[in-house]
Amino acid sequence: MLRYDSRQMKQKRHLKNYVMSAVFVVVTVGSVVLFYLYWKQPNQLQAISLLATFAITVVLALVTWQYAQATDEMVAVMQEQFKSQQAVHIRFGLKLQDHRARVWVRNLGTAHFMITKAVIRNDDGKTETLYMHMVVQPDRKAGFFIPDSIWERHSIFCDVNVTLFYESAMQPETFQSRAYNLLIGLNGKQVVKIYKGIKRWYAYCPRCRRENTTGFNNGDFNQMIDTQGLTNFEQAEARQKEAESEFEATHPNHQSKWEANLEKVREQNRTKQVEDE
Repeated sequence: MLRYDSRQMKQKRHLKNYVMSAVFVVVTVGSVVLFYLYWKQPNQLQAISLLATFAITVVLALVTWQYAQATDEMVAVMQEQFKSQQAVHIRFGLKLQDHRARVWVRNLGTAHFMITKAVIRNDDGKTETLYMHMVVQPDRKAGFFIPDSIWERHSIFCDVNVTLFYESAMQPETFQSRAYNLLIGLNGKQVVKIYKGIKRWYAYCPRCRRENTTGFNNGDFNQMIDTQGLTNFEQAEARQKEAESEFEATHPNHQSKWEANLEKVREQNRTKQVEDE
């Protein structure tokens, strides 16, 4: 909802009220003075008339100024309202449908927008890009299934990141990214449940990797990090870099404030939310 009565508009309104009150006082006092001069010195009628004309001119100028200010405010409000009406208000997520993962998109605004593409990535690095020209009308819902190849080879859990690129007639292309954790059936052919956020993410020790000359990963230190509060893979990668920097600095003890200890894992499992529309 727009708040047209902004602090700046209030300040302008108070200034105008102060100016008009001051002008009213000045005009009133001036009228009394002019009437007194005319009563005492009727022979000075021409000079008094000039003063009265000047006072009237000042009043008319101030009234015109106030009208111009009111017009400017009205134009500013209309521009702000038009800008809000043309803004894109999008909500999207990942829901369970027919034992598959389906992206849902809602248009909560009054302007049409178009989904240009969707980039789907899992925690193994596999990426699928779906190019589309899906127009979502105001107060409407659209959707599409993510490729099954993203999750069908996983067992039990699969973290998935969905990035939607969209644009409108008044807004250039931009994007939003969300991550979800899929619970996969034991047969690996169906999605059982979808949760918000990321379940598993690992960080490594860069120094261990540099010093590992065996060519095998079993000599590298890796630790699952805390993923609470992370909403997409980009945030997870930033936290991973921070944890790896701390692991390297504390080598060989490998300590980081982002280590996923048992208490944090239990808290995450307790507070995880099922994704729905």
